[in-house]
Amino acid sequence: MKRIRIIHRTVYHYRQPVVFGPHRALMRPREGHDVRIVRGRIEIEPAAEVRWLRDIYGNSVAIVTFSQPGQKLHILSEVEVDLREDHPVECLIDPAARSYPFQYAADEQVELVAYRLPSYPHDGPALQSWLLDLYRRSTFLVGVAIPGETARRAREVLSPLRDLFAAIFFLSFGLKVAPAEVVPALPAALALAVVTAATKVLTGWYAARRDG
Repeated sequence: MKRIRIIHRTVYHYRQPVVFGPHRALMRPREGHDVRIVRGRIEIEPAAEVRWLRDIYGNSVAIVTFSQPGQKLHILSEVEVDLREDHPVECLIDPAARSYPFQYAADEQVELVAYRLPSYPHDGPALQSWLLDLYRRSTFLVGVAIPGETARRAREVLSPLRDLFAAIFFLSFGLKVAPAEVVPALPAALALAVVTAATKVLTGWYAARRDG
């Protein structure tokens, strides 16, 4: 077990006296089996009445009601807390929840209703339409899915660079080859060029004939 001290100070200065409305302040950690508040104190200026309550999450909330105006707002909170180190608990996954999707039990469905409601229900149709449009227009570039307009602009920008790097590659490759070594390989290169041109023509003719 170890003890820590938490000090929080808030100070505001004003040019002239102001009237303060009620304030809600969170100045105490939430206690539990491993957290215990040993001692605490608060200082507030100007004079105020402090009333404590707990919210729906179990947090201690101070309702501060000021009794007079002031040119300075000063809130000091000092808390000493004991922390108990527990051994971690092994959380086992329910066999029914090991594969997704899964169905919650009927008694759990009621408790989960508040957490399954959409935060922005009116934006749901617009978001769904946007995702569907993005899916229909998407394409893959270097293994990444991007919208069609972005892909078109990327091709416009990257195509000249691709051609430039290809030219540099073949130029550097050609400069490393001795001219005397090229002559014996010319017949094979010419035959390969003829075969490549013929296959391209045949492929284009077959595709055109198939599409009518």
